[in-house]
Amino acid sequence: RAEKAREQRHVSLHHLEDGMSWLSAYLPSHQAAAVMKRLDRAGRIPLDDEDTRTLPQRSADLFVSWLTHGETTDLPTVTGDVAVTIEADVLTGLVDGHADSSDGSWQVPPSWILDDLDADDTFWHRIITDPVTSDVLAHDYVGRFAPETLAKAIRFRDGVCRAPGCRVPAERCDLDHREPWPTGPTTGDNMWALCRRHHSMKGHGVLRWVLPSGRDLPADVPLAS
Repeated sequence: RAEKAREQRHVSLHHLEDGMSWLSAYLPSHQAAAVMKRLDRAGRIPLDDEDTRTLPQRSADLFVSWLTHGETTDLPTVTGDVAVTIEADVLTGLVDGHADSSDGSWQVPPSWILDDLDADDTFWHRIITDPVTSDVLAHDYVGRFAPETLAKAIRFRDGVCRAPGCRVPAERCDLDHREPWPTGPTTGDNMWALCRRHHSMKGHGVLRWVLPSGRDLPADVPLAS
């Protein structure tokens, strides 16, 4: 189904009133995600202190500049980071499956991720997960703070804050030890992304969490991590 749908990819233009138009593109999800990630990242960089445009306005202006001039005007080259998770047995072809985006909003056939990526404009991260435990990294790290590689993998895995219903992007969240360090290790299965608000609530004992072991965290255990 995905291969058949990809054959219909196209760009369309629909003119509206007030001098505005809709420019739409029907694209494979991973390519569309890479475009939006790069636009969002570049749009957050104002040209100068007098640039009063909103983020959507800057992103729209950049979109036009890139398509008409092939450049980012006065901005330095900006790339985007996009991650997908692929279970190990799916990657090896033992079972059928798909590659999921880090926030769970889209999925594509694994072959698209392996074969169709353009590394010049986007940093792609392929995270291999255990089909049973979904662990990102099996290696244990000594110390409280996660190395950059592990921190990025956790944020890509979680996508958003792990507090129920919270949609704060993981890249703007703290990395919290579910079971406080040093009792809890600095590993993928013991760490998750929590926004500053929910991290603070956890630290003050307002929220309670189930640990990887399955037990409820006692109220008298220090929660800050």
